[in-house]
Amino acid sequence: MINLMNFREKTKLTEDEQQQASNFGVIFLCDEVGNDWYESQKQFTAETIKVMYAENGVICAVSDDVSKLWPLNLSVAEIKATKANSAVDSSGSWVYCDGKVKARQYTADEMCEEAEQRKIKLLAMATSEINILQDAIDLDMATEDEATSLTAWRKYRVLLSRVDTGTAPDIDWPVAPSI
Repeated sequence: MINLMNFREKTKLTEDEQQQASNFGVIFLCDEVGNDWYESQKQFTAETIKVMYAENGVICAVSDDVSKLWPLNLSVAEIKATKANSAVDSSGSWVYCDGKVKARQYTADEMCEEAEQRKIKLLAMATSEINILQDAIDLDMATEDEATSLTAWRKYRVLLSRVDTGTAPDIDWPVAPSI
């Protein structure tokens, strides 16, 4: 199985490559040992799954066709096309490590950061809903349901603001009001 690591933009181009880069905007890549990306694609087998992964091993793209990948600042490896490997996706939940694909094991810091990002996103959504409902109230255009909904969204936002993301993954997230 092939594993080509750390693709970067090629700095030393042949005359032909320089012309293609100039005429067509082509960017040439090479891995850490100088393998050209376009030439290297011929080495991959059609019957395998190709994974593109970051320096930390997190898989960010998966394809059965290596030509669909663009590994600038990334690495590419092929893995056997097994039933287990067919579950691999680009959600960030998988890593490539020691020639194998594994479910990603999040560190405590990563879980807290992910929870904090979720909290920020949910707070922004709640604030958006509150702003629209408050406009309806301020303009004397609100229905009774909208007035009730405004209170529910405000309570939800307060509960969200109290979420301690440092306890991730053991967070009891409040449930958003129905929209």
